[in-house]
Amino acid sequence: MKIKITASLLAIFTLIYVGINMTSKSYTETEKTLSALETAANGRVGVHGINTGNNKTIAFRANERFPLCSTNKIMGVGAALKQSENNKHFLDKVITYPESDLIIWSPITKKYLNAGMTNQALSRAAITHSDNTAINLLMKQLGLSLIHI
Repeated sequence: MKIKITASLLAIFTLIYVGINMTSKSYTETEKTLSALETAANGRVGVHGINTGNNKTIAFRANERFPLCSTNKIMGVGAALKQSENNKHFLDKVITYPESDLIIWSPITKKYLNAGMTNQALSRAAITHSDNTAINLLMKQLGLSLIHI
């Protein structure tokens, strides 16, 4: 699962970067790549990015609605994956937490209160179940703002 999440996030961020710096010819290639990613993931991908330096944009399914959990979670997990590039043991580190850290909508982290969870499992819980405590535990380790509910 770690490789699949990492590959998907890296592919999406790379496509956004490339797409925002693209020519009209590469836009078609970017669309083809995003379509291939959708097929591989058996789902849909929506992207809308703006390069504020040159105002170039990329939009793929930008006018479609997507069920989103919390958009900050993709950025938080992306930051955790970035951290794992410099700290090879980051994703395997087990994080324990007290019951007082549980906040509203924590379907996965509440199950592992006694055992704790690895950063990889926290990332998965944040992305696939929108687990609020999972993203908070990741954000706390990265020195980022927490969700307050």
